[in-house]
Amino acid sequence: MPQKILIIDDDPDILDMMSTLLTGEGYEVVLSDTSEILKDLLAIAPDLILLDVNMPKSPHNGDVLCDTLKGNLKTNKIPVILVSGECDLEIICSNCRADTFVAKPFDIEILSAKISSLLLL
Repeated sequence: MPQKILIIDDDPDILDMMSTLLTGEGYEVVLSDTSEILKDLLAIAPDLILLDVNMPKSPHNGDVLCDTLKGNLKTNKIPVILVSGECDLEIICSNCRADTFVAKPFDIEILSAKISSLLLL
């Protein structure tokens, strides 16, 4: 059974590109352009979450969502990678307890390596 990655990003081109990349690497991919999907998180049961920080269409930005996930006993073990073009991404990552981050525009090999390393833990 393939590992499942939930990708939350409000940019449809990013969703499409990441989906194509990760499906090609053998992952099952669930896509969402809004944080509203998090209400179904336990049913989705992702092995990892790729999360954009700045999502104006969503009620909360990704850093707030990540901090909420990491503060919940049912979801705090799910690895979260912030994927964003924000300037202070390293600080944001630390403040919201994300496992790591990848700055946009990102190198596909770096993203793949970070995903692999977190899913092997």
